[in-house]
Amino acid sequence: MDPKTYRQWERIQETNWWFGARRDLMVYFIPRGADKKLRPGILDVGCGSGGNLLLFSKIGKAVGIDNSETAVSVCKKKGLEAILGTATSLKFRANYFDVVVLADILEHLDNPQKAVAESFRVLKRGGTLIATVPAYNWLYSYHDLANGHKKRYSKNELMELFGGRYIQRISYLFSFALLPVIIMRSLNQITAKKEVDDSSVPPVINGLLSSLSKIELDLIKKGVSLPMGTSIFCVVRK
Repeated sequence: MDPKTYRQWERIQETNWWFGARRDLMVYFIPRGADKKLRPGILDVGCGSGGNLLLFSKIGKAVGIDNSETAVSVCKKKGLEAILGTATSLKFRANYFDVVVLADILEHLDNPQKAVAESFRVLKRGGTLIATVPAYNWLYSYHDLANGHKKRYSKNELMELFGGRYIQRISYLFSFALLPVIIMRSLNQITAKKEVDDSSVPPVINGLLSSLSKIELDLIKKGVSLPMGTSIFCVVRK
């Protein structure tokens, strides 16, 4: 992406319901001390323009890594710590971080298994990996192709990717969005339209979707695993 596109993407991430809900859930599951004095070491893999990294840096010692020089430069201009690198070759020693976050990263990779192995290598024993991915490969569309997605995942496929490691929490997300997404992408397929899902949502609709997502997030935080949705959320312990 060019710097202008990053700035546009940055504004969307600040206000869009989807990004807000995802951040809320990730932050909730980042382990901290009971007295909140413990600042965990957090690695944000594929940090982009730093939307998540900015929030992580307020609750821990957060570092971002991205394969885009522009993304790293944007993060550094915000005063965030970020380095150039890839998910499959993390430039850190073993057992270094308390938390590794893979927020919608695995679907972009030719070798997600290597990224998972690298993430667990740099995690401390007892550390937490938090991951999100788009759900259901049968939903794959031009939107995914345009965003560089290699595939979408089922819950079982994501569990297999973690290879029997201790999965503390896994659930589909945004079940209320599944039917509208199916309809929209089916219509695009019928009409042969090549369109990327629009992230700019009118304020009233954005507020409604935020409220619906809050209900789902509260359920997940209480231990409920949703049976369907457009994304999957997972917390894995080393």
